[in-house]
Amino acid sequence: GGPVGLTRLFLLLIGNRDRILPTHAPRRAGRGSYSNAMTNASGLIISKIGSLLNYLRYKLTMDNSERGGSLKNIHAHYDLSNDLFRIFLDRDTLMYSCAVFDAVKAPSPQTGLVFKGSLEEAQWRKLDTYLSRAQVKPGQKLLDIGFGWGGLSLRAATKYGCQVTGITLSVEQKALAEQRVKDAGVEHLVTFEVCDYRVFCRRKENLGKFDRIVSCEMIEAVGHEHLGEFFWAVEQVLAQDGILVMGAITTPEQRYETYIRSTDFINTIIFPGSCCPSLHALVDAAYKNSCLTLEHIDNIGLHYAQ
Repeated sequence: GGPVGLTRLFLLLIGNRDRILPTHAPRRAGRGSYSNAMTNASGLIISKIGSLLNYLRYKLTMDNSERGGSLKNIHAHYDLSNDLFRIFLDRDTLMYSCAVFDAVKAPSPQTGLVFKGSLEEAQWRKLDTYLSRAQVKPGQKLLDIGFGWGGLSLRAATKYGCQVTGITLSVEQKALAEQRVKDAGVEHLVTFEVCDYRVFCRRKENLGKFDRIVSCEMIEAVGHEHLGEFFWAVEQVLAQDGILVMGAITTPEQRYETYIRSTDFINTIIFPGSCCPSLHALVDAAYKNSCLTLEHIDNIGLHYAQ
C-alpha cells in the first residue's frame, strides 16, 4: 500500500510492456477452436474500434492549438487545485519536474549509483543546474516558459539577480506563483502572465528581448505537431547571443512512431493532449524551424526513477 505499492505497480506494468514473450509450439486445434477463434476475433475488432475512436477523440478534441486547445488541456490538469499538488511536491520549490540528486558511485562490490539528499535539496540542485547551464548573469532578462508555481523564476531572481518574465496557461498556478513572489519580496524582478507562448513570441516588443530562455519540462504540453512552432517561437524572442535551456521527458526512439499514432491513459486522461517527444523529434523540429543548435545534453533519467 501507499506510494511504495503504487511504485511497484508501475514497475510491474512497465516490465510487462517491455517483456519479450517466449515463443511456443503451435497448439493443435481441438473442439471449440472455431468458436474460440470467433470470440477472440470479435474481441480484437471491438478493441481496435475503441482504440481508433479514442485516437480520433485525442486528435480532434485535445490538439494543442493556439485557438484554445492548449488552454483547455492545461486547465484540465494544472487548474485542478493548488492544494492537491502541494500534497506531493517538495515544500520549498513546488517544482513539478525531475529533481537532480547528489549521485555518487556505489561502493564496491555494488554497482551503479547511490542517490543522496532530500527531495528539497535535489530540486534546489536541479534549479541551479538549469541556471548554470544557461550561464545567467545579474541583470539579464530571462523568460521562463511554463513557469509552474514559480520555483525556477524565484531562484533566478533571488540568487542570480535576473529580471524574469514567466508565461503559463494556468490561472491557478499564476495566482500561487505571484503570491510566492510577493512573499519573497522580488515583485520588482519577476512578472507573470497567462499567455500562449506563440502569442507572446509574436509581439513586436518581445522580439530578441531575452538573454536567456528556460523551459522546464513544459515541452510535453506542446504536442508532436507543434514542436516546430515552439522552437520557431523561442528563436523570435531570444537575443542573438542568447541561450535556451530546456528539460523534457522523452520517449525512446524505437517506440516513438507507434507512440504518436496511438493514445494511452496518460495523454488522454492525466495530461490531455500531452506528448513526450523523442530526442530526434526535438532536434529535428529545432533544426528545421529555427537556427538553434544543440550544444549539450544531460541525461537525468535515473534521477527521475529515484
